[in-house]
Amino acid sequence: MLCSLHAGSVETVVETDSYIPLNIRFGEEDFEVDRKGVYGPNGELLEFAVSLSSNEIRELTLVHCEKYERFDTPLLVPTAEVGIVSLEMADHSNVSCFDVCVHPDGLRIKFADSNIGAYLRHGNAAIGVSEDADAIIEVLLYGIDSETIASMIDTIEITASQKDIVITYDGNTEE
Repeated sequence: MLCSLHAGSVETVVETDSYIPLNIRFGEEDFEVDRKGVYGPNGELLEFAVSLSSNEIRELTLVHCEKYERFDTPLLVPTAEVGIVSLEMADHSNVSCFDVCVHPDGLRIKFADSNIGAYLRHGNAAIGVSEDADAIIEVLLYGIDSETIASMIDTIEITASQKDIVITYDGNTEE
């Protein structure tokens, strides 16, 4: 992974639905993106949609989350360099951990227990990168309203509870 920052700013649009816990879009919708996934050890997935023309992050989508820890305190966002983040990484990256901490106003997704060299702020996201900026250590998504947080938690819990449901049909019918 390689993150870089350049001048500018982006507007943030936060969405949830009954299948995807959280989707954050940055700037205008861009249909020419490459989707890159960060996969946790239990099938968790955070997807980055990266513009094909500029490598700028256009969306962050929490596609699947196995578990989360809930905190009643606001999310503390460290000082970050502000701008537009460009990202170059493999389409599929496996990480050793996928720890999700949910706060009343945002969430933190941690991928490793490594030192963070800098935080890069992109809209309502702060991306903690390694000291040599070749790996994302954590992602903080902040400024999210309580209704969206509640909807996100509902979706996480519903999808987790349905994971073990197996539907069988034996083909026999009675009249």
